Amino acid sequence: MIFVGCQTQPVPPEAREAELLEDDLRRAGAPVYVPEGTFAYEREHRAAKDALIREKAKPGWFRNYEQVRSKYQDLLTQGRNVLSKAKELKEARLAVLAGQMADLRRRISMVKEVSASINENQEVRKNLTKAEVAFREAELHAGRENLTEAEQKVNTARSHLARSEGAVYALLERYQDAGQVGKWRTWVAETIAHSKKTGQVVLIVDKLARKLTLYEKGKPATTCDIGLGRYGLSDKIHSGDDATPEGKYKIIRKIPKSAYYKALLLNYPNEEDLKQFSLARKSGQVSSRVSVGGNIEIHGGGQGNITRGCISVENGAMDKIYPQVVTGTWVTIVGTADLDNGVMKVIRKM
Repeated sequence: MIFVGCQTQPVPPEAREAELLEDDLRRAGAPVYVPEGTFAYEREHRAAKDALIREKAKPGWFRNYEQVRSKYQDLLTQGRNVLSKAKELKEARLAVLAGQMADLRRRISMVKEVSASINENQEVRKNLTKAEVAFREAELHAGRENLTEAEQKVNTARSHLARSEGAVYALLERYQDAGQVGKWRTWVAETIAHSKKTGQVVLIVDKLARKLTLYEKGKPATTCDIGLGRYGLSDKIHSGDDATPEGKYKIIRKIPKSAYYKALLLNYPNEEDLKQFSLARKSGQVSSRVSVGGNIEIHGGGQGNITRGCISVENGAMDKIYPQVVTGTWVTIVGTADLDNGVMKVIRKM
């Protein structure tokens, strides 16, 4: 009875801690962020478990877990260091992803703001929609910490958004040309000066701002929103291009009843338009079968109406404008005369 009173040593609690720590490492993505350290931990963990199994196989009174405990304690120190490093790297990756997504969110918002001001946005809108879908998918993956999938979706969104931004830049390139904007501003200044000198009413149309302003004695008296041609931000060159012309025009006819409520017919094409058309035809830009076009009006029907090149306003606005103008009233149409226009501010930030 020499073994009476002997007790079997309990299994070191560090063994259970090591099992839990291995699970924590996998959940933290340690095999991705610290692969060598993770594999070393797993290898040493297997060795520790083998040592524990061998010790447990001994009769209870011969078991001594001190060496096994020491091995597990070293293992836990090793694993905690790996876990800390994995969390650090993961947080850094999350921070980079968050920054990329914040930039994407900002750029998407700006393109949406610009696209709301232009009719010719099919290419812009198509790629913007694809970018938004990919961005939402990236947000879902990021929320679940599926970082690789989130990063892939971010790259997809970036690609589509770059195409959308490229379409915006191509469309509005001349709106950022100092010479072109300077010419538009000169037209506006000359038109307002004419109103101030003669006391006559004049109309100024800013296509980018989508505004028509009636000036009286050189002072703005009435402003209303407008609709443009399908490709209204482009300068009209020929019939069928659905662009809205730019230049200094005059009202040549008042139409009290038209297909679009009341209308004011402009003298498009004027001499400058004919010169531009002739040059475009000589350069091959315009087919010999295409004419310069005509019948450009300011008419009612609603500013939300997409025209074939005309300028549309709400019927109520037309009721205010119509009685104040006469045959011969100056109408100046420009791309923009305001470099601080909200759209231009957004473009400069893009």
